[in-house]
Amino acid sequence: MTPRMIRLTTALTAGLVAASLPLLASAPAEAATPCGASTYTETHGGNEITGHTGCDDSVPPDTTISLVEPTPTVFGFTRSKDVTFTFSGAYTDGDSGPISFECQMYNTATPPSEWQACTSPKAYTGLADTAADPWTFRVRAIDDNDKAINACDSSATLFDILCLGEEAVPDYDDTPATSAVRIDTTAPNTFLNNEPVDTIRPDWPVVSTPSPTLSLNSNETSGFACTLNAKSFTPCNKGVVSFTNLKGGNYSFLARAYDAALNIDPTPVSTVFYVPSNIKKSKKSGWKKVREAGLFGNDYLTSSKVGQIVVIPSVKNVREVRLLAPTGPNYGKVEVRIGTSQWYTINLASKKNVRLAQLLVRDEYTLPRTGPIQIRVKELDAKHPTVRIDAIVARGDCNVCDD
Repeated sequence: MTPRMIRLTTALTAGLVAASLPLLASAPAEAATPCGASTYTETHGGNEITGHTGCDDSVPPDTTISLVEPTPTVFGFTRSKDVTFTFSGAYTDGDSGPISFECQMYNTATPPSEWQACTSPKAYTGLADTAADPWTFRVRAIDDNDKAINACDSSATLFDILCLGEEAVPDYDDTPATSAVRIDTTAPNTFLNNEPVDTIRPDWPVVSTPSPTLSLNSNETSGFACTLNAKSFTPCNKGVVSFTNLKGGNYSFLARAYDAALNIDPTPVSTVFYVPSNIKKSKKSGWKKVREAGLFGNDYLTSSKVGQIVVIPSVKNVREVRLLAPTGPNYGKVEVRIGTSQWYTINLASKKNVRLAQLLVRDEYTLPRTGPIQIRVKELDAKHPTVRIDAIVARGDCNVCDD
């Protein structure tokens, strides 16, 4: 055996023994030379290992992602297929050498093993919409000076087996900075259910309550923006949308869904409806007000004397008029007059009890009328010697209001 082979065998044997008995006789490694030194010879247990420059740094740089563009929503979504990441690296141990970076971008459950060299900012274009897994960006900073040194690190030479007493630290940040983003470029669709229905006026139905409800839905998990009579859009909930104590008049409702990426439905849904006005008791009319839950305004007016008149303040250019009232067997009759028009007779009798029927007085094709609306008791039945009225539709240029 040659002297060189003897030295190599001795070195390998010493290293293997030290590695197999770390708790019994492993002496601490000698102090490291400050990083940045130009050239030095490492010494371990009296054995000199030459050919190294600098030292194997034990503190890699930290990595920080400072900006993601476009900025994701609070739900982590963006509606852009192009995303840019800005990042940086910094030393925490006083080093001042150059720092390079490696990046990954993936949308799988398991990160890839490969890394690609990159610089900040790093842009990705044409990313596909995400489904189960988000797009995940990872970046790690690398100590360039340390990377070039083969001293007790993963690229150490055969003789560096004598460095087993030292910890082999990677030259890169082993806790990469990470940012996940979900991409959604498809707008949701909005659906409106429970729309008002009206066989008399299908194009602009009359509802029988001052607190109507609608129902919203979407093909995505969405929020909704709603507006009533073209006022500012406000958030509204999926499912039932309720309105409370609306004044009498025409209403137009519009809603559009938006998703977690703030994609907005470009084709919002809409509907229209008309809210009647509660009939109030006029002074010295003889009519009485009775409270009862479930009726329009939770009350109605009743009279038990033929000829008694309740007066609704003046309206302008009214065409369509309807009376909302309870009907049933042996109910009486009332008559209605708008301004100086003829008296229109309304029969409150029906085969079955109807809690709140809509009774057409005049349709939208009649000539407009202006003036007060009068409702007069015309006929009482002996078996049911009272009449009841509840609300009125007076649709024209100026709607009846509860003010």
